[in-house]
Amino acid sequence: MLFQPHESTPWNPWIASVFYRRGLIETWGGGTLKIASQMQDAGLQPPTIVENAGFVIMTFVMPDRRTSEKMSEKVLAALRRDGKLTISALAIQFGVTTRTIERTLKKRQEENRLSRIGQDKGGHWKVGG
Repeated sequence: MLFQPHESTPWNPWIASVFYRRGLIETWGGGTLKIASQMQDAGLQPPTIVENAGFVIMTFVMPDRRTSEKMSEKVLAALRRDGKLTISALAIQFGVTTRTIERTLKKRQEENRLSRIGQDKGGHWKVGG
């Protein structure tokens, strides 16, 4: 029911009112709808919701973010086009964390498929075989 329009009563109306007036929440009762919508937009499964003894437990299934061959090839292709791309730019481009990009780059450097020319600032990536 929480993934459909529904009525909601805040646990503490005073605190909810303060959050609303401060702009920290838009309304109450729409959070689960917003979460499900944003997860769907990101191509992820919506969370599951279980009520237990008056509590609501929301469980998220997150995708496996380990470096995959497919991700590695995408990163290498992007760096072939523009060797000056930053880790942050690559993370944004592929919708992953900077840590995922760092792992991908490190693994490809260890395989001698990628090397860094110059310093962090001002340098560039060279993609090999």
